[in-house]
This record gives sequence, C-alpha cells and structure tokens, in this order.
Amino acid sequence: MFCNITANWRGRPLLSREVVVNLIGNTTTKTGLRIKATLDENKYQQGIKVSDNELAMLNC
Repeated sequence: MFCNITANWRGRPLLSREVVVNLIGNTTTKTGLRIKATLDENKYQQGIKVSDNELAMLNC
C-alpha cells in the first residue's frame, strides 16, 4: 500500500498536512483497493504510559 501512496504523490510538493491526507485519500491500486484517509486534529496528552498488561489486552 505504501508504494502506491508514494507513487501517487511523486513529484508533488507536500506543503501541508491537508495536501498529504488528500493525496493519500486519492490513492488506488491496480486491483481496485481504495485508500481512505482523514486528518485527525485532536490534541493528545503526551507522556502517557501503557502498561504491559494494557498492551496485551489489545485486539491485534
């Protein structure tokens, strides 16, 4: 997927986060995969620690 995204924005100036998100969101592959992207402008607290137990509970 990343190779398709970088090929899509090749030669275009990445002047803002909005431009990057739009270029990512307009990416498709030869097999028909469409990439969806949105800009998350939320503010998040820095330095939050995740315990090993919390990490193990993630559904990956």
